[in-house]
Order: sequence, then structure tokens, then C-alpha cells
Amino acid sequence: MADRIAIEEYAAVIIPTLCRYEHLKRCIDSLKRNAYAKYTDIYISIDYPPSSKYEDGYNNIVEYLESGIEGFNKVIVIKQDSNLGALNNLNYLYKRAFEEHTCVIFSEDDNEFSPNFLEYMNILLKEYKEDEQICAISGYNYPISCDNWNGNVYFNPVYCAYYGHATWKHKYHNMAQTVDVMWLDSLYKDSGYMRRLRKSAPNQFCNFVKSYLGYLSIPLTSNGEVNKIDIVWGLYMFATGKRMVFPTISKARNWGFDGSGENCEILPGDDAKETTHRNYEFSKQEIDKSIEFGEVVECKTSQEKILMMVDKYFHIPGKELKRTYMAYVFSRIFGITLTKKLLGIK
Repeated sequence: MADRIAIEEYAAVIIPTLCRYEHLKRCIDSLKRNAYAKYTDIYISIDYPPSSKYEDGYNNIVEYLESGIEGFNKVIVIKQDSNLGALNNLNYLYKRAFEEHTCVIFSEDDNEFSPNFLEYMNILLKEYKEDEQICAISGYNYPISCDNWNGNVYFNPVYCAYYGHATWKHKYHNMAQTVDVMWLDSLYKDSGYMRRLRKSAPNQFCNFVKSYLGYLSIPLTSNGEVNKIDIVWGLYMFATGKRMVFPTISKARNWGFDGSGENCEILPGDDAKETTHRNYEFSKQEIDKSIEFGEVVECKTSQEKILMMVDKYFHIPGKELKRTYMAYVFSRIFGITLTKKLLGIK
């Protein structure tokens, strides 16, 4: 295990939550099993229930947290007085944690982590602090085969994984200051950027177009501001030449695809079909069981091979890609309003 003295500052963990008691407890219990837990501050913001159907779960979480959570350096619990919504609750936590910390690890309440997750995060946050090409660290790895990659971390320039990820205060603020509605519009209207995106990551291209046109449930913008969600991080990385670091063995498992999450639908697992992001059973994913992480060893695998492997997991049928591309072209020629009207999008 890395010597505690070698870490100048331990990253804080932020967890927004509302009513999923079982998920939250699993998440916190898994973090407790980390040796670095005793050096770690945890910030948990409990959003106020938007309706009565959330009250039982909300009350369970309040009771659980008020009973006292041990095993960490500090546990800071905030109960919101009004409903912020998932994105605003997260933004609140980033602002709060960055008042006292220069590095923050974000986790949704439905994640479960390896016993070396916090060590891994803190070591990599130190390793890549001065590297301005690296804007974030992921604790999650897609279910892709990294055998014979001869390393324990690799880089991705177009996908951001939100299932437990970390960043630095100055890099987060650089992204936040760059990404606004005008910037996002300029990306969408940049045919060269969109062509490169479609070639490098067809799924990300489709996500961008569909989100921009309002087809997906998670909006890219709200009230004139860009929502700092995973796709926005990915678009930012691809536009600025930055990258995210991934572990070759996932240190995070997501339990949220059970219908309980705001943005995670129930996915139909199907062992007879090749695994893709549309049929994968996330709760069955194997995660690293090692107690310690060790040293950073960067994989020598080419970026082209990595993108090919990730693209295979994020497979988009040819017809869907073609339809999305046609919608993009149509929106550029005839405008967003008419395109949304023809697609039946309100």
C-alpha cells in the first residue's frame, strides 16, 4: 500500500442521494472496507422528497445517516430544505467539497466499490495532477477484455464513465468555464468535429445528436446552462484533446439499472447475445477484489485498439446510426425546431 505520507491531500467523496437506502448503505459499506477510508472525508447531500412516494426511502436514509457512520475521517451530511433535483444536488456537493478540498471523487448512491478503490483514486490523482491532458480518473471499466494489455490503467479520449470518478478542482473549473450553451452549439454546428466524433465513437455521436434534439430523457441544457453530465465531459475531452484514465479491472459496480434510478432503466440481460451497453447486467459485473492497488502501469495498447474495443461494447446498429446522422444533417439544414416537429419531439 502506498505510504500515507506520500499523499499530500486525500480526496473527498461526494454522494448525492434521496430515497434508495439499500443502495446507499451498500455503497458506504464498500467504501468502509477501503484502508484509505480513515483518511477520507465523505459529503452526503440528501435531496428533499419531491412527492410523498419518496418519503419512506428518504426517512430510512435520514435515520441511517443520523445514527452515525464510522470508519471515515469525517462524514458531513446535508439535508436539503427543498427539492434540488439530481443534477443540482450534485452541483451543490461539488461546490461544497471544493471549498475545502482540491480533489473530489464523485459517486452516485448505487455504486459498489473495490477494497482498493480509494487507494487507486488517490494515487492516480497524485500521479496525473500536473498532466493537463488528463482531466479525470474513472474507477469503472467497461466490460471489455483488457487481457495482455500489460498494464493496469489506460486512456480514453471520448468516453467519460460516471460510476465513481474523480477530478481536480482546477481541472473541473476549467471544464465548467469552457462548456456553456454557445460552446455546445458551436460543437454541434462544427461539421468537422461531428464527422470525427461519428468515426471515432458512433455511440457518442448518436448520444450528442439525440440529446441535443431532446430525444433522450437527460437534457444537455437546463435553464440556459449546460448540465455537466457524462456525455458533456466526453464531448469536452474530444474537443480539447484531453483524456480520462480507466482501470483495466473495474473497481466499481453499478446497481442502479433496477428501475430505481432517475436515469437508469431496467436492462434486459441476454446471455445468448453479444454483450453491449443495451443488454449488459451491470449488477453482475466482477470488480477488483485486491486489498491494495500498487503502482501505476500504463498500458501500451494503441488508442485505436482501445476505441475499437469500447466501440464494440457501445455498438450502434447501422440503421440507427444512419437515421441519427440524417436527423443531424436535416437539423443543420432546416433548423432544430422543424426537425423536432417532424420527429415528434416536444
